[in-house]
Amino acid sequence: MPCPNDAGPPATGRKPGPDLIRQLGSRPLALAILAGMIAVLLPLGLVPAWGEALASALLVLGAALALNLAICTVQHWHHLPWGILALHLGVLAVLAGALLGRAGFVATVNIHEGRAASRVFRWDLGQETDLGVRVAVRRIGRSYYPVLLRVGLWKGEEKVGLFEVASGGSFRAQGLEFQVLDVDLEQKMVRLQVVRDGRSLGMVASDGTGGLSGEEPWRPQLVAFRTPVVKTLWVELELLAGERVVASGRAGVNEPLVWEGLRFFHTQTAVDEAGRPYAGIQIVRDPGLPVVYAGFALLALGGVSRLGRWWGGRR
Repeated sequence: MPCPNDAGPPATGRKPGPDLIRQLGSRPLALAILAGMIAVLLPLGLVPAWGEALASALLVLGAALALNLAICTVQHWHHLPWGILALHLGVLAVLAGALLGRAGFVATVNIHEGRAASRVFRWDLGQETDLGVRVAVRRIGRSYYPVLLRVGLWKGEEKVGLFEVASGGSFRAQGLEFQVLDVDLEQKMVRLQVVRDGRSLGMVASDGTGGLSGEEPWRPQLVAFRTPVVKTLWVELELLAGERVVASGRAGVNEPLVWEGLRFFHTQTAVDEAGRPYAGIQIVRDPGLPVVYAGFALLALGGVSRLGRWWGGRR
């Protein structure tokens, strides 16, 4: 740790505090605590049966490190470089945020598409509880990496041709450009935008919607496609208080829907025995997260300062 050694009085000549306080803020104690944290972290993921006991030990060691660093900072703040002070405060903020996070919770629930649920499983309590709002899964969606398609194209009763095109791409026929707007592989539906000389003439789709004014009806058909690779999974959620929608939006694995301090993540998509799709939703409340982010910002500032000082010294 970057705290000065406590073998003698501070550099300003002030008298040292009581021996116990000085020892609690000493560098050797900090190093011993860090060694203990490493010893706890090593088996934490290897021996699941020890998980709860090791997590409790890690919490105690984190609190001890926070106390050590706080005492060290208070004792020596008057002659610590600002970069070191920022590092100290950053570590304290991260540790404080982690402790605050213990007041939060993680809950999970599986909800069928088109259905809603208000009961969730709280992992900290080990039981189901009421969330206070109903979570409705309006749609389960997925996006794919570009897929190679074979699209048949008819003009009236005349078959114009069979075209190979990637989703998001385009092809030309009879002086027109046909751009792939949307593909629904489950419904085998494709929508094309028709362009002539850079100007859109309209949209045509395999379900018969759209059309071009003054032209015979164009009709595309999705004939075949290569097996797609899923790029992202997401759900469209609504949060309901009674019948009133209090929040709505899309949630993904790393893009949660946020409402009232709760973050709603989409964790899985599957089907039940009857073939009905459902989504796994994880609800997280972490009141310490803003404090942790502030700590990371201070650590970054302190790190840049110390790196600049080191680099300037080398030059």
